[in-house]
Amino acid sequence: MDQAILAGIGRGGRPLDPVMPHYRLTGAELEALMEYLRRAGTAADLPSGVTADTVTMGTVLPLSGPATGSGRAVLAGLREVFDAVSAEGGVHGRRIRLVEADGVALGAEAAVRQLLAQPVHAVVGGLWPKEGVAEVMLAAARVPHIGGLAVRGEAREAGPWTADLLPPLAEQQATLAQAMTRCGPPGRRLALRIAEAPPGEDAGLRWFADAPSLVAALREAGAPGCLGLGLAGLAALGGRLPEGWQAQLVLPFPAALLEPGEGGQRPDPWRQLGRAAARLATEWLARAGAVLHEGSLPEQRASAWGYEPLPGAPLRFGQHRRHGWDADAIEITGARRAASSDRGG
Repeated sequence: MDQAILAGIGRGGRPLDPVMPHYRLTGAELEALMEYLRRAGTAADLPSGVTADTVTMGTVLPLSGPATGSGRAVLAGLREVFDAVSAEGGVHGRRIRLVEADGVALGAEAAVRQLLAQPVHAVVGGLWPKEGVAEVMLAAARVPHIGGLAVRGEAREAGPWTADLLPPLAEQQATLAQAMTRCGPPGRRLALRIAEAPPGEDAGLRWFADAPSLVAALREAGAPGCLGLGLAGLAALGGRLPEGWQAQLVLPFPAALLEPGEGGQRPDPWRQLGRAAARLATEWLARAGAVLHEGSLPEQRASAWGYEPLPGAPLRFGQHRRHGWDADAIEITGARRAASSDRGG
């Protein structure tokens, strides 16, 4: 093989295609190249963040600042799943190690750079403000982002190295517009936009671009009616509806994530999202097999249709669909306390 590389001479002394370049390598360079070629495609050919007995995953979360509670709940869900899998022997004999970076204290770009220096095989369940540089850095390093929790404006914003859990804002807006057609009680119908996209024509429905304008309209409304909100809108109302009003609340995840568990206690939705992201990454590791390469996890996207990381919450990834869940809508009535978000989504 060394003669093919250095002199363009193939088996039996036959010259290779003359347009193929010949390289001048030192002895050390040639030995390094030969060592790589001997292990390429074998179990010893290990990608970034993978050893014989460990897969290192990373995550970027808001672990300081106003969204600390959400970030730490996601981190707890990730660790819960990865620790349990590792305690049972790992995936194909590899335990899963998780390292985290604070996207608030460091900024998303610096946090991703810190993870890449570890190195990590993938980022799992990352949550940071819309910051394109961080995504570009991951794609350039060929490190996938699995189960991402950032909410994008449009589906086309997700690249081939990305597998988001949550639907884009445009899809949530469309779900809200549809849900408002089912709003039952008489009276005014008011809705707070989730996305900038036009919400569609409905003469009996008034859309608002910002929460203060909606609050002012509620004060003037008099009799209760129907509200349309996303999680950010509900948070702007303090997590509570005006008394007597009915609302169609659009969630960026299946409503099944909020189903009460044993003892009737509602689970923390952020911890549920961390669990879902970790289970998705673990499932894709299992499907990819023992011999991993850089693209092993994204390659599983097309075969993930219907996988349930949490009961009642099947994922619907596809070859060109890079988010797993559709938006969901639930009906709530004031003044009942409902799910809230300190980040919006």
